[in-house]
Amino acid sequence: MGFITKQEETFDKYRFGIMSIMVMAQSSYLSLAAYLSILNDNWFFVSIAAVSSMGANAMFLAQAKARVCLIGFWLSMAIGTIIILVNIPFLLG
Repeated sequence: MGFITKQEETFDKYRFGIMSIMVMAQSSYLSLAAYLSILNDNWFFVSIAAVSSMGANAMFLAQAKARVCLIGFWLSMAIGTIIILVNIPFLLG
């Protein structure tokens, strides 16, 4: 079984509990990414963080299929990680 398939089974079983945790975690993480981008005056990354957060949250609120919600969640988390990693050197240097 694949990574997403295992998560999909658990997601279907505890859909609303897991969904609320994912929304909070993903929104907080991408808010951090947006904040770091604001500190660097990089408004392009702020908009990318906002759009990916809103897109993933829209999938949860629309109660899309479990696989779609999980892919949207992990994609938005990956985008947030990239934005954070891009912005950290500018803050330190």
